[in-house]
Amino acid sequence: MHSIFSLLDLIHKAFKTVADQFGFTEENCPGHNSFMPMEKLENFWNWGFKMYGLFEEDAGGMHFVNGGKNAVS
Repeated sequence: MHSIFSLLDLIHKAFKTVADQFGFTEENCPGHNSFMPMEKLENFWNWGFKMYGLFEEDAGGMHFVNGGKNAVS
Protein backbone atom coordinates (compact mmCIF):
# COMPACT_ATOMS: atom_id res chain seq x y z
CA MET A 1 0.00 0.00 0.00
CA HIS A 2 1.28 3.42 -0.94
CA SER A 3 1.21 6.31 1.49
CA ILE A 4 -0.68 9.55 1.12
CA PHE A 5 2.69 11.11 0.22
CA SER A 6 2.86 8.80 -2.82
CA LEU A 7 -0.63 9.85 -3.83
CA LEU A 8 0.22 13.54 -3.55
CA ASP A 9 3.36 13.00 -5.63
CA LEU A 10 1.28 11.19 -8.26
CA ILE A 11 -1.24 14.06 -8.39
CA HIS A 12 1.55 16.61 -8.78
CA LYS A 13 3.15 14.62 -11.62
CA ALA A 14 -0.15 13.94 -13.38
CA PHE A 15 -1.16 17.60 -13.50
CA LYS A 16 2.34 19.00 -14.13
CA THR A 17 2.10 18.51 -17.90
CA VAL A 18 -0.98 20.74 -18.08
CA ALA A 19 0.61 23.34 -15.79
CA ASP A 20 3.72 23.38 -17.97
CA GLN A 21 1.69 23.59 -21.18
CA PHE A 22 -0.29 26.61 -19.99
CA GLY A 23 2.45 28.27 -17.95
CA PHE A 24 0.74 27.77 -14.59
CA THR A 25 2.86 28.39 -11.52
CA GLU A 26 2.09 28.40 -7.81
CA GLU A 27 2.08 32.20 -8.01
CA ASN A 28 -0.33 32.64 -10.94
CA CYS A 29 -2.53 29.56 -10.37
CA PRO A 30 -2.14 28.32 -6.78
CA GLY A 31 -5.36 26.26 -6.90
CA HIS A 32 -4.16 24.03 -9.75
CA ASN A 33 -3.83 20.37 -8.72
CA SER A 34 -0.18 20.28 -9.77
CA PHE A 35 0.46 22.42 -6.67
CA MET A 36 -2.03 20.71 -4.31
CA PRO A 37 -0.89 21.01 -0.70
CA MET A 38 -0.94 17.99 1.62
CA GLU A 39 -3.66 19.68 3.70
CA LYS A 40 -6.10 19.62 0.76
CA LEU A 41 -5.48 15.94 0.10
CA GLU A 42 -5.88 15.16 3.80
CA ASN A 43 -9.18 17.07 3.76
CA PHE A 44 -10.45 14.88 0.92
CA TRP A 45 -9.56 11.84 3.04
CA ASN A 46 -11.23 13.26 6.14
CA TRP A 47 -14.39 14.12 4.16
CA GLY A 48 -14.74 10.44 3.28
CA PHE A 49 -13.38 10.40 -0.26
CA LYS A 50 -12.20 6.94 -1.24
CA MET A 51 -8.83 7.00 -2.98
CA TYR A 52 -7.77 4.34 -5.45
CA GLY A 53 -4.41 4.31 -7.18
CA LEU A 54 -2.68 2.18 -9.77
CA PHE A 55 1.10 2.29 -9.69
CA GLU A 56 3.35 0.68 -12.29
CA GLU A 57 7.02 1.61 -11.94
CA ASP A 58 7.21 5.29 -13.01
CA ALA A 59 3.59 5.57 -14.16
CA GLY A 60 0.39 5.64 -12.19
CA GLY A 61 -3.18 6.76 -12.04
CA MET A 62 -5.55 7.81 -9.30
CA HIS A 63 -9.28 8.22 -8.80
CA PHE A 64 -11.21 9.84 -5.93
CA VAL A 65 -14.84 8.91 -5.30
CA ASN A 66 -17.26 10.47 -2.85
CA GLY A 67 -20.86 9.31 -2.56
CA GLY A 68 -20.72 7.65 -5.97
CA LYS A 69 -19.79 10.91 -7.72
CA ASN A 70 -16.41 11.48 -9.30
CA ALA A 71 -14.55 14.25 -7.54
CA VAL A 72 -11.00 14.25 -8.86
CA SER A 73 -9.35 11.82 -11.23
